[in-house]
Amino acid sequence: MKFYFSIIIILLSFLVKAQDTIVQQNQKLIVAKISEINENNIVYKRFNNLSGPTYTITKSEVLEVLFENGTSENYKTDAGLKEKNLDETKDFLVRMINKHCFEKGSTERRYKASFEENYLRLIVMNKEGTKPVNKGLRWDFSYAIRFQHISKRGNNIAFINVKMSFISNEKKDTHKKTKLVIQVLGHDAAHQIVAALTHLNKLLLIPAEQF
Repeated sequence: MKFYFSIIIILLSFLVKAQDTIVQQNQKLIVAKISEINENNIVYKRFNNLSGPTYTITKSEVLEVLFENGTSENYKTDAGLKEKNLDETKDFLVRMINKHCFEKGSTERRYKASFEENYLRLIVMNKEGTKPVNKGLRWDFSYAIRFQHISKRGNNIAFINVKMSFISNEKKDTHKKTKLVIQVLGHDAAHQIVAALTHLNKLLLIPAEQF
């Protein structure tokens, strides 16, 4: 009897953890199973009726999505960025990265960001912030890239993970695919930086003559 009771508890625990939560702008919650998030919409089924109809909600109606694995995606910072042009977006990113971002595994060695044409160079600074410890890598946001969900940790630390390319040989302009991981002090700051990087990617994918 105890064995079957334990199995039921495990299954209930799994079901609770397997749900996603959509927080709407009006603060109402939708408990769901999300099947797709695209550029403009979130596609889902209601968690209490997984065999029922599929629903779509626009991102403009959503404040935040809380995923089953404990990560989240915030949409409240996107609106103002859509109005920024390329230079304004670059300036915003440089300010935010220099203020909030660190080398992975450290809260003492900050990143120093700069743009070289449309490449984002990230240099790791020493603990005092007076000298670079390397020449940094140049990251290319003009290609199709994949943002993973922000990983939120304790002490207001978050990790941004982006699958993309960097310039492995600057003389030959050779690209190499890898994952960019940025440690951020501040959950809200992480959301703003991801939103800005996403906007940068969209701007750079537009032909230059349209700017």
